[in-house]
Amino acid sequence: METFSPTLRYQQLDGRVLSRPQLTRDVQTQLERMHDGTSESTREALELAAGGEGATELVRQSARYEVRAFFVLHRSWRLSRLARYHWARSGGRWQITSVQVLEEHMAAERTWLAFR
Repeated sequence: METFSPTLRYQQLDGRVLSRPQLTRDVQTQLERMHDGTSESTREALELAAGGEGATELVRQSARYEVRAFFVLHRSWRLSRLARYHWARSGGRWQITSVQVLEEHMAAERTWLAFR
């Protein structure tokens, strides 16, 4: 989570704004439940601020993740997200200062029983 500034503002699609500690807790909870997953991101646009001290990128992310419950019940989801990331350079280091989720689609992929 070092990529995110301590003053991060993460705006979800519904308008709710998370701080860095809130986002960290949410991601940690999701990762603790995740059994398997894949993710890829594509930068669709990049704008550099005058002076080179900031940048804004538009990123499309697609992911698939799987959770397991009771050792036998598995469920997988697909996620697609488009977000605007604002970066700032401070002390020679780039960090994300804000994120605005513009689109987000999540769909259950499948549910199955397995013993592994």
